[in-house]
Amino acid sequence: MVSIIILTQNRLDFLKRCVESILTHTRTEFEFVFVLQASSNETVEYVNGIDHDKVIYKFEENVGVTPGRNKGIELSKGEYLIFFDDDAFVSEELEHIPDAEKSMDWLQRMLQYYNDPKVGIVSQTGSYINVDTPGIFWECKGRGAQCDVGQGYCFMFSRAVVDAIGVLDPYFGKFWHEESEYALRAKSKGFSVIDSDYIGVTHYSSCSGDDGTYGKKIDYMFNKWKPYFKDILVSRDTWIL
Repeated sequence: MVSIIILTQNRLDFLKRCVESILTHTRTEFEFVFVLQASSNETVEYVNGIDHDKVIYKFEENVGVTPGRNKGIELSKGEYLIFFDDDAFVSEELEHIPDAEKSMDWLQRMLQYYNDPKVGIVSQTGSYINVDTPGIFWECKGRGAQCDVGQGYCFMFSRAVVDAIGVLDPYFGKFWHEESEYALRAKSKGFSVIDSDYIGVTHYSSCSGDDGTYGKKIDYMFNKWKPYFKDILVSRDTWIL
């Protein structure tokens, strides 16, 4: 089973589109794990009324992405977990899907990579880290390519990763690069990160904003992992730019 972890705060139109698209396009067994942050009664009522296996947790205030996702991990039961933003939705634009994957649903297109026991994380948008310029990431090219990190709007990881490295680093607080550090930590334990390329999900926008901590969090991540880059990053010789 897959646990789909969705954080939301009073973006009901986005949330409805997100949830209804998942219900329409998913055949793989899954549960919803909703983490509501300072949410209105209308949002709570909508989530309560969703007719599917679900877990709901309500924070009275906006605690942010990292604490919210960590609560989702804690409450999940699936062998595989996926962070899925409330402004993402399953669009199933099949013209962008290889013929061999057209009969799969969007989760199966990610789960297929776990036939390799070394795979720990699969992201629809994987990236390489540019070691020369902190904060610059090059998008992976190639379906199934090994990458360094993945974007968090559609970010799958296995229960084995959670058992090995735990949850997101609380240093990252409300947002910015918590999933990137998680990927590097997983790689340090021998897991690989895979770019699935487009699997049928569209992300409307990134709404994190900037609280002035972006640069500090990049520096923290680089200072923490740079001594290990030569061992855990994908070789630049394999990049297709």
